[in-house]
Amino acid sequence: MDVLTLSKLGFKHSQNSVAEALRISTGYDITKPVTFYGLINERCNVKCRQCEYWRLPQYKDEMTIEEWQNALLSIKEFVASSP
Repeated sequence: MDVLTLSKLGFKHSQNSVAEALRISTGYDITKPVTFYGLINERCNVKCRQCEYWRLPQYKDEMTIEEWQNALLSIKEFVASSP
C-alpha cells in the first residue's frame, strides 16, 4: 500500500473518530456508516418441516435486480454527499 492511500485511510479514520466523539459527548450526530451489509439471497427453497422461517407472515420476496441497483445507487449517493 502506498503512502497516499495510507494517508487517505488515516484521514478518514480521524474524521470518523472525531465525529463519534462529538456524538458521544454532545449528542450531535454527524457520523456516517463505514460498512453496508445486504443479503443477496434470503429465500430458502428447502422448506423443511421443522423450520418456521419460510412460514413467517412477514416473509417477503427477494429484491429485484432493479431494486438492488436503486438501493446501491442510493448508498453511493449518500456516501458521496455525507459531510
